[in-house]
Amino acid sequence: MRKILVGLSLFLIFFSITAISQRILLSHKAILLEPHGEYYSFPESYNITASGYHFVFVGGVYRVCHLNPQPRLVNLDMLRVHIELGEQKFWWNCYAYDPRFFEIDF
Repeated sequence: MRKILVGLSLFLIFFSITAISQRILLSHKAILLEPHGEYYSFPESYNITASGYHFVFVGGVYRVCHLNPQPRLVNLDMLRVHIELGEQKFWWNCYAYDPRFFEIDF
């Protein structure tokens, strides 16, 4: 019985470390998306990140947005936001910020 408990404890510790390490790293402060009619745009000073994840404040909620749907974030509240960048218009999938899924590092 003791071996089973030790084995189960080690498994749970390993699983929790793996889950923590899979959080998405946010390295920039949240930006306020500016509404323009039915579209939102970035502030002039914003540099688009290479990771594809964008930490934003929209509709009174902090959200993390990505161009493509993220299956591992399916349990979070998701809002589709129509973005305008120059002549381009596209949809973002914006998930409510949750520290279980995201890690802030700035």
